[in-house]
Order: sequence, then C-alpha cells, then structure tokens
Amino acid sequence: MSTVVKFYCHTPEKDSRSLSSVASFERPVICCLGPLIQYLQEFNLERVLINKSSFRHLPCESGGMNLSAATLRNLEILNNQTDGSVRGSLMWVLDHTRTTFGRRLLRKWVSQPLTDLQ
Repeated sequence: MSTVVKFYCHTPEKDSRSLSSVASFERPVICCLGPLIQYLQEFNLERVLINKSSFRHLPCESGGMNLSAATLRNLEILNNQTDGSVRGSLMWVLDHTRTTFGRRLLRKWVSQPLTDLQ
C-alpha cells in the first residue's frame, strides 16, 4: 500500500488519477497495483498507470455461456465424433483464420458463445 500511496501522491498532472480515486478500488486490485508499480518502475514505464484511461472496469461475468465438455463433444463444435479430428466440426466450417492467434480467438468465441444479443 505504501508504494501505491507514494506513487499517486506525486502525480500533479492534469487528467491523472488521484490517490482518492485509486483508494476506491477493491482491495484485491490495490494489492496487485503495488507490485505492478514496482515492476514497471524497473523499466521506467510506471507513467502508464497515471492516466485515467489506463483503467477500465471489467464485469465479473464474461457475457459468455459456459458449455460443458460433453456439450462441446456431442454438438461436434470443436472436433467430430467419428475420428476426433477437426474436419466435419463447426470449428472446421467457420475457421478461415490466417494466424494461430486468430484461430485461438475463434475457438474461444465458438466454445463460449455470447448470451447477450446486443
């Protein structure tokens, strides 16, 4: 906590986070913020934590449906049931990605579909 207090007491810049706004964070966030500040100070990058735009509140729920392994298997979403390969599955039909990162993201989207229509 002393690292967080020391860091945010010395940020007089316009549009920067104040100590009072950081103190309103939940306890686990503040506990993680101290070591993060120390780590970033080693590389002289701690200034990224001064701006308000560096922080976003993420909802606890991902907004996605958690499908069980049995559901993924029975609906043949990631693999087919005949030989266990991707060919013939929903992933095989949809996958036109060019990179492994894109393939991983598509796999996540397919295996955890959104529940909110918007």
